[in-house]
Amino acid sequence: ATVFADAALADAISAEADAVSTLGRIDPAEFKVVEAGQEASETAKAEAGNAVRLVVEDGLEALLPMAALVDAEKERARLTKQEKTLVAAIEKLETRLNSPGFADKAPAAVVAKAEGELREQQEQLLAVRDSLKALP
Repeated sequence: ATVFADAALADAISAEADAVSTLGRIDPAEFKVVEAGQEASETAKAEAGNAVRLVVEDGLEALLPMAALVDAEKERARLTKQEKTLVAAIEKLETRLNSPGFADKAPAAVVAKAEGELREQQEQLLAVRDSLKALP
């Protein structure tokens, strides 16, 4: 993990680096404190690819590596299962909406609700697929 802080905070965090890394369950060898500025900007760009950026407050940010936060294989399995569930639900809703009996006979409110559910599930599916692509 890398912490970006203004000068005063950087000194305080560096002085307590052992405590911070212990409380954050971070390997002390992987914990860095960088004073905010040009070097911090370059470091952030270099590390941002597989990290989550956490803005704590003005003048204090942290980059947390995804590898340390998520077991990629477990997350991939969970997301793949969720993707299959969403695909099945979308297919079911599309079949119902495309059925002449449903579209012609159902009240407009019921059809609108089903269309809303379909859009919501399609958005969720896109988010799940984006998350799968982002995994290391």
